[in-house]
Amino acid sequence: MSDEAFSLVVELFPRQARAAATWKGALDSAFGVQNMNGQFDSFLGKISTTTIDHLTAAADLLDTKSPEKLTTSEISEFISSLNDLIEDALSGGFEVKVKEYLVRSIRKIVIALEEYRIGGAIPVTDSIEAMLGHSFFDNDYRSALHETDTGSKILNTLGGLADAITVVTPLAPYLLSETAKKMLGAS
Repeated sequence: MSDEAFSLVVELFPRQARAAATWKGALDSAFGVQNMNGQFDSFLGKISTTTIDHLTAAADLLDTKSPEKLTTSEISEFISSLNDLIEDALSGGFEVKVKEYLVRSIRKIVIALEEYRIGGAIPVTDSIEAMLGHSFFDNDYRSALHETDTGSKILNTLGGLADAITVVTPLAPYLLSETAKKMLGAS
């Protein structure tokens, strides 16, 4: 996560690169020495007040780029559409493995949306990318997405969701890979 945050800060606020390198180095070092079964003091020992100040400033800067979130109503509409797509996938004539992957992938997006107020856009975009990325490795799955009515509905819904996140969260275009943007027709 520190890599993603660091990249965003440097890309959006290039003059903050030195400060970002300071907090990233400290975080990476702290995570590197932390024994998950050990005392948290080993982690905290690597985090200075300067690191906290730089990290807080970076968070404040990133917040200026994403002041709005999807509304509860928008989230509910997307969840409802995705649940309808799950039903379509279950009743569609897909192979079992394709049906399972479609349903699981859509459910992951639903969960990410249900937790959107906590996790923000990153889990949603990650789930969309994972779902679309699978089509590079599975020809049957790719055909299901690109050559069926249900697949077309899925891609349209995911495209609408990606657009909505991009509109309310200006950081989302940086989070969604170029490949995923092309698959959704957003590039």
